[in-house]
Amino acid sequence: MVHEGTEDRGLRHQLGIALRDRSYWLLHLGFFTCGVHVALWSPTCRAKWRCAGCRPASRRCRSR
Repeated sequence: MVHEGTEDRGLRHQLGIALRDRSYWLLHLGFFTCGVHVALWSPTCRAKWRCAGCRPASRRCRSR
């Protein structure tokens, strides 16, 4: 979305415009959702790899 006449405005004004824009909040929601998934799945995957006998450096599993 292009806002005309905002080129010479200050940071406070630009943040005000951003905070009223729906896409700005959806972008933040997307980053938050991604971060939560990475934080939750990363330890789970490491535990599963260890349980399967994978070495952390190469992620290659022992043949059973």
